[in-house]
Amino acid sequence: MPHNSGVSLSTRRETGEPEEVHREAFNKERPARLIKIQPGISGAVTARLIDTEEQDYHFAALSYCWGKHDTEQERRWQLTEVNKFAHYREIKVESLPSTVRDGILIAARLKLAYIWIDALCITQDSTLDWAREAAKMGGIYLGSVVTIAASASTSVHQGAFNSQSQRTCDADEFDDLVTTEGCLRDGRRSRLYILPYNPSAPDIYDDEVIKAPLSKRAWTYQEFALPQRTLYYTSKQLFWECSHCRLSEDNLPQAQRQRPYPILDFEYTLEPETIAKYWYIGAVQEYSRRKMTFAKDKLVAISALARATYHNRPADYIAGLWRDSLLFGLKWIRDGQGSKSKSMACPSWSWASQNSGVSYRLFSEEYDDLSRCSSGSISDNVEDRISDALPRITGVNWEPDPVNPFGDVSSAYIDIHTKVGTGIVLRDYFNDNHLPYGWEDGQALMVPYVRNNGVADWLLAKAIMDSSGLPEGPVTVALLRGLESSTHVFFLLEKLHVNANEYKRVGIGVLESNDIPLSEIENSEYTKGWVEETIRLV
Repeated sequence: MPHNSGVSLSTRRETGEPEEVHREAFNKERPARLIKIQPGISGAVTARLIDTEEQDYHFAALSYCWGKHDTEQERRWQLTEVNKFAHYREIKVESLPSTVRDGILIAARLKLAYIWIDALCITQDSTLDWAREAAKMGGIYLGSVVTIAASASTSVHQGAFNSQSQRTCDADEFDDLVTTEGCLRDGRRSRLYILPYNPSAPDIYDDEVIKAPLSKRAWTYQEFALPQRTLYYTSKQLFWECSHCRLSEDNLPQAQRQRPYPILDFEYTLEPETIAKYWYIGAVQEYSRRKMTFAKDKLVAISALARATYHNRPADYIAGLWRDSLLFGLKWIRDGQGSKSKSMACPSWSWASQNSGVSYRLFSEEYDDLSRCSSGSISDNVEDRISDALPRITGVNWEPDPVNPFGDVSSAYIDIHTKVGTGIVLRDYFNDNHLPYGWEDGQALMVPYVRNNGVADWLLAKAIMDSSGLPEGPVTVALLRGLESSTHVFFLLEKLHVNANEYKRVGIGVLESNDIPLSEIENSEYTKGWVEETIRLV
């Protein structure tokens, strides 16, 4: 379990005793409640809420968009302390919103007697029940027999079914089919249809599932990544997906791809650089671009994937970052319009502090801070074992949620020993087209230096601020990536107290070595006047 460890960090390093990695399976979770479905009269069904009471059930789970906020009257169907006992007696299926009602009917047609639907199985006005069940949500979807995904629905009122299914290809594209007759082992006749290869054929799965309304919501990302089997109800046809295959309603061949976050597919413990690739460059980038109604849910809504990752490699998890790839995890930039979230207690250095998407594309090919050391305790940041490297992590402290340690943090800070200087962010755009990571609203960052002849001058770097809107003014500049590389990267910081070394992150600065006038100054000499010190990021 993750823990706060300002002391244990130095203790483990001094003893020099590496911890043994104990990989545990990410297990299915039993929900506290399920909806029991029973056949009614004339094809109708009846439903009621039950407590699972430590018993195992075969159940479906529903993945859907809630949509815009309903009025209190429209939300009366959801489980609350007031209507809980009425729901134990009966849930009036016909009065439920269309998508929820369709989910129950689909489960009944699949001969499943139970279904889990968050709004009906989690007490919506109980903070404790919500926190407890939300922490289990990934395991609940993993443990379901099948997840029913209402991909095309934008709200709970829209329903799961389309009006008419559509083929991937038009009928005339089947005129030149080649057929081959055959005989199966049991004696039945078979016919194989061979369709000419068409590289321009549309990827209907991508259009109908990946780009669907359901895939634009943050909460549904782990519902997309974790289930063993998913039945997608899209605007055109059904899709089935499991660990063995992907199938479409029209039976046309589908590309068989790896899970979007395949952490459960690995039967061995992954190295930190592999975790970094899948977590930061894969899951975090995709997840952060999805829409979220309440910013305070940002860490909770991906906590199931964090828990699954921890079970593969049990490293400390701190506000969305992994301890053994901490420096790499800090190197995110804002991706699109946005700013710091004001509604959640999240450290400024975490990607989860943003109400915008984030990207690691500046560093997607670079794991230099992860591969310096190949052995040692996985609970210690690998950078900590290189005493003379700059920057390096010297301390970490955090207070996780006691109910869900992979969710929110009440406080967190990181101590970093690095070189610290000053700079000025200008309101001007920085549009240097030769940079491979062009940024539409990057700004100019002026970094002072002294030429070889003693004359003071400025280097022109690029600032990617955490808040859009062209903020400007003086900043503290702290080295985030070693000066031996061709691209120098800095934290842009704001000092919180005059007499303390506490800072909050406000952006990232980037300086290409070919933008340094080497005839006037050595590659790293512009930092000669900077102070080497330990600073605290909060």
